Amino acid sequence: MQKFDWSHKVITKLWHSLPEKYVDGSFIENRIIQDEFTTEDINKDAYYMRDILKTYISCESKSNAKKRKLSSGECSTITMMVLCSEWKSPHEVVRLLYLAYLHDLDPIFSRNLPPKLVSKLRRRRTYTMKNWDKELYGFWHPRSKKYLPLDEAAFVEIESWIRAMDPETIEKVFDSDDVTAFAEHVCHVMELAFSNKTFTLTFFSEEAYERAIDMLSVNRVCL
Repeated sequence: MQKFDWSHKVITKLWHSLPEKYVDGSFIENRIIQDEFTTEDINKDAYYMRDILKTYISCESKSNAKKRKLSSGECSTITMMVLCSEWKSPHEVVRLLYLAYLHDLDPIFSRNLPPKLVSKLRRRRTYTMKNWDKELYGFWHPRSKKYLPLDEAAFVEIESWIRAMDPETIEKVFDSDDVTAFAEHVCHVMELAFSNKTFTLTFFSEEAYERAIDMLSVNRVCL
């Protein structure tokens, strides 16, 4: 099957399979809107208007309330998920998670799947990236190493599961015309990444963004 046909089927299947909390943004359990900001909150190098004031995301374990530091890539994923949900673009949330999955599991694929299949998965990721609207939703920084908030234990579980597969199961999950098994696997990975954590999103009001833009405009004129 062509890479674009397969990826399209996967995204469509995931759209109907992923828990609604990821599509509508309700996986973020706490949201804090601030009207006041400091100069440290202003991103002077922002390319997109929405990035002029920094968004802050905190994460803690649901089992012991222990804080977990998120990488820049993980924060970008969560920020883009929220933006897609606010723009009422559930299909783009699914596309984003599919891309993040293919990126983060690539090392596991390289160690455990046939080289031809690994190459096929990479081509599918490249094709899907071409259909992502970077101007509207943003994108990961090129130096981001990890996109999903997966713990080390989750990576071990995923790799052990894939390593135990026989060739027939590998084909069924990763290269079958019926993408049901693959979609179920991706859904499980998302649950490993998000369901055992509490996320808090702190962002700023529209009035705060307008004031920050005015401040930046004045400073640039003075320069």
